[in-house]
Amino acid sequence: MSTCADLELSLHRHDAETYTVELRPTLPESEADLRLGARPAALDVDALRAYADPVEYGRALTANLFADPALRAAFAQARATAQSNNLLLRLRVLVGAGAGELHALRWETLRDPETDALLSTGEQVYFSRYLSSADWRPVRLRPQSTLHTLVVIANPDDRADHGLSPITVAAELDRGLNAR
Repeated sequence: MSTCADLELSLHRHDAETYTVELRPTLPESEADLRLGARPAALDVDALRAYADPVEYGRALTANLFADPALRAAFAQARATAQSNNLLLRLRVLVGAGAGELHALRWETLRDPETDALLSTGEQVYFSRYLSSADWRPVRLRPQSTLHTLVVIANPDDRADHGLSPITVAAELDRGLNAR
């Protein structure tokens, strides 16, 4: 599986207590512009800080983010569509300019709302966060020959205690170095 289906999950401030979440799935070689309209999400940054355990934090963050049934269904459909097309799913989380406080949330603990699996460590999901800018100056991509990759692979001895499966370090390294 060398190509990915993209799912952009963008968060924007709606009012003092709520945010809106928009999902935008894209399949490779498709010209369709699919979007799930803005859906509400009540992300209580202060309440989430009370969770010390990363698993419980992730579950609370997931429950807050995917409280809206339409959002859960759209995420499930994007995941299922990627799987049925034998594609990996690239989940890209974007925090809008008006919701800067959401950068403090530990998005890497986000879980699949159906399976409860971590989204950031699964083999079928590439998870990333990215930023946007209001700066109109052109951005020039660097040639790939000048780019460097940092790949960090964890395979702790006590992984079973944390519900993690063993991994093949060489295969993960190869995937990390060859991902595009």
